[in-house]
Amino acid sequence: SFGAQIGGETKDIILVFMDKTALKKFRNSKNWRAGVDAKVTLINIGADQSISTLKTNKPVVGFVFGQKGLMAGATIEGSKFTKMKK
Repeated sequence: SFGAQIGGETKDIILVFMDKTALKKFRNSKNWRAGVDAKVTLINIGADQSISTLKTNKPVVGFVFGQKGLMAGATIEGSKFTKMKK
């Protein structure tokens, strides 16, 4: 889970890597970008508050959570993920 500050509201992002190649590329990258280094499918909630279960062939699936839970209509396209120094 990654915390992001966007527009004054904190959001948590969970990325699920669907194949080993995408995960390896993420781990070996200094500045990995969603939608640039790998295509990411975001899972959205429907109007009836159910989670979309569309099958995807994208290597990464993402979930974005706000203060009120899973967010609909969110995007992380172009977001940069940088390794933190230990």
